[in-house]
Amino acid sequence: MTASGTQQLRLLWSDLPVRRRGALIIAIPILCLLTSVVAFAALQRSNAVAQRYVDHTQKVLLYANRLLTALVNAETGVRGYALTNRPEYLQPYDSGMASIPHTIEELSQLVKNKPEQEQRVREIQSLSQRKIDIMNQNVARLRAIQQGATDTFRLDAQDKITMDAIRRQITDFSREEEILLSQRKQELNQQQVITIGVLGTTVILGVLGSLAAVYLFDQLDRELAERQTGLRESNIRIQAILDNVVDGIITINEQGHLESFNKAAGMMFGYEPEEVVGKNLKLLLAQYFSGDSVQTLNRFVGNDYSKIRRLQETAGQRKNGTVFPMELVFSEMRLDNQHLLIGIVRDITERKQSEEILRKQATLLDLANDTIIVRDRNDLITYWNQGAVRIYGWRKEEAIGQLSHALFKTEFPQPLEEIQEVFQEEGYWKGEVVHTKRDGSKITVSSRWSLQVDDDGEPLAILEINSDITDRKKAEEDLRSRAGELARLGSILVQTNTALEKRNQELDQFAYIVSHDLKAPLRAIANLSTWIGEDLPGQSEETQHNITLLRSRVHRMEALIDGILHYSRVGRVKASVEKVDVANLLAEIVDSLAPPPAFTISVQPGMPTLSTQRLLLQQVFANLLSNAIKHHDRADGTVTISVQDQGNFYEFAVADDGPGIATEYHERVFEIFQTLKARDTAENTGVGLSLVKKIVETQGGSVRLESQIGQGSTFRFTWSKFPPRSEELEVMS
Repeated sequence: MTASGTQQLRLLWSDLPVRRRGALIIAIPILCLLTSVVAFAALQRSNAVAQRYVDHTQKVLLYANRLLTALVNAETGVRGYALTNRPEYLQPYDSGMASIPHTIEELSQLVKNKPEQEQRVREIQSLSQRKIDIMNQNVARLRAIQQGATDTFRLDAQDKITMDAIRRQITDFSREEEILLSQRKQELNQQQVITIGVLGTTVILGVLGSLAAVYLFDQLDRELAERQTGLRESNIRIQAILDNVVDGIITINEQGHLESFNKAAGMMFGYEPEEVVGKNLKLLLAQYFSGDSVQTLNRFVGNDYSKIRRLQETAGQRKNGTVFPMELVFSEMRLDNQHLLIGIVRDITERKQSEEILRKQATLLDLANDTIIVRDRNDLITYWNQGAVRIYGWRKEEAIGQLSHALFKTEFPQPLEEIQEVFQEEGYWKGEVVHTKRDGSKITVSSRWSLQVDDDGEPLAILEINSDITDRKKAEEDLRSRAGELARLGSILVQTNTALEKRNQELDQFAYIVSHDLKAPLRAIANLSTWIGEDLPGQSEETQHNITLLRSRVHRMEALIDGILHYSRVGRVKASVEKVDVANLLAEIVDSLAPPPAFTISVQPGMPTLSTQRLLLQQVFANLLSNAIKHHDRADGTVTISVQDQGNFYEFAVADDGPGIATEYHERVFEIFQTLKARDTAENTGVGLSLVKKIVETQGGSVRLESQIGQGSTFRFTWSKFPPRSEELEVMS
């Protein structure tokens, strides 16, 4: 055999499965043994046939000799009886007469299928019958002589001739059988030699086959050892892989019991492998399954394994009792003597949460007023929210799968090719297009396109958001049509503002002049009344009362002029913004008012520090505190100042325990020149609260009164935490 043939045999041998190679190794000595047995059996059968032929021939010769011997003995017995007349000599004759027919019959059966020998047997039978007849006649004659019937006996010459013929026929017959016996013995000897040779050959082949089997078995053992080593290394690698995969991997036998449990499954369910191996699959399932472990397993794989490789969702249960959603899929693995099921388990808690978030987001998208559409790369609609249904009129099942531009009959502001070129380059496009609704009416929409790509930058889908701006476009047209009118009105407003500023300046100048011109005679009257009181001693009480009344009304008039002047300047004169500590400001105001010794003014803690126009806040607090002291019905009254944070504002409250104010006067007290008592009874100009209201409102706040008769009064006003810009406010200097 050439080297290439040997190499091919080796490759063919190595390609065979181990089981087949092992079977071949075992088959070699067995085949040799069977060959030896079959050859030995075949040769034994051949030897047996040859031996039967030899035995048969020997048996033919034996019966031929027996026939001749029986005839000779019978003749001898007749002769002895003839010589002695003693009947005992007829015993061989009688035996021969009984055995000769049977012997001839046996001889005839033995030479069947041999025509030549059959013919000789028939001739021998005929001669033997003739010889028997002659001997029977001779015996009869001898018995007759013995009884005296005759007195002479002489042998027939024909008797001798017949006997000689019989001897010749039997001799020829035996000679043929001896020749055949010699041939058959020679064939038997040849068969025995062949048998010995074949047995030797089979023994040699058996030894060679055994040696080949030993050699091949040694080679197979080495290969199996190498494979076992590789298998151990593979098992180590596989176990390392199984311990590091994210999914849980379990194996289950046909009885529904756990066989293995990887690290991920242990972390997922909270069990150690030894805690679950051999246990029922139901240990890992949250859902209760009736029946035994096999029935539980069949719920997932099917009675006929029809659910194999089918992904199923169920609920798992951890060792601590917590339940979580999981995916479970089974595949089967058949070993030599075992059938296992491999289960892959995945915790889908995060995916379920994501799906819930996506579902909520999809619900939110459906709540959006804008149209949200997703198109594939062929511009076919794949998503259609409820906003699109409301705006366009097509239902979701009618719109999905349609070509978007054909459905809307879109009118673009520029050629579509240019838009798509920009969109492909930048991944975004925004513009105004005209769409046709289901009812045939046209709308103008603000359309925004965003390109979604995969990890490789390949386009996946297009997100399109459309806002119906038809009403806005109409409004813009209306605005443009009124632009001229607005420009004209703006010009008029500019002129009006200029004139108003001029009038305000004139009003300030007039107020200052009036204040100066009115205060001058008032100061003179006040001085004159003082001089009269000093120069006229011994005045009567009435004269003193009138002089005091004159002075008070002069002072009231002066205060009224100051109040009017201050009121007119609120909101028109700029003032600076500074940090104000309200608690310190209140302390200064209380000190300047100099309340009666028994009077109590309480400032609650928590007063803020804020950036504002100090003078305005001071005027508000001073007017409110002055009124609380001035109009209190007791010298030991109490005033409480508190504050509350209301987000962008502070709400200050000035509360007293005085006589209170009736509900019908709560709005009237804030009107200018309005007083609740006669001016001669209580010195008051009627300007203070109206000034408070105007200052608070110019700061963006509000003021209100809470009071009932006999229950005191509370003035509440809000003050912004964030100061207005100085150029926008004009306040008292």
